[in-house]
Amino acid sequence: RQRSSTTLHPRALLEWSLLVLRLHTGRTHQIRAHCAQLGHPLAADQAYGGRKLEVCQRVFLHAFQLRLATPGAQGGSDGFTADAFSPLPEDLHEVLREMNAQTAECA
Repeated sequence: RQRSSTTLHPRALLEWSLLVLRLHTGRTHQIRAHCAQLGHPLAADQAYGGRKLEVCQRVFLHAFQLRLATPGAQGGSDGFTADAFSPLPEDLHEVLREMNAQTAECA
């Protein structure tokens, strides 16, 4: 059984941090569990210790890139790698705008 692994790349937002996460193995659950274990649960992720947010009606988690590699893609001639990209949805953009506005009011 392969051990799950996640790499964190923080982007500062004062009270909050916007992270770019690279999931090496595992599933969405592992991102949520790893962040919570490090003491930084995802925004609005109450199941893993995150705070309820009036401005965010769902867990603030979005996959902007998905890479699928077939066997042999890492140096073999039989495989291939395919990438799919998805921009941040408007509802999460709105959450960022609201959170930045609230942070500016407190400064």
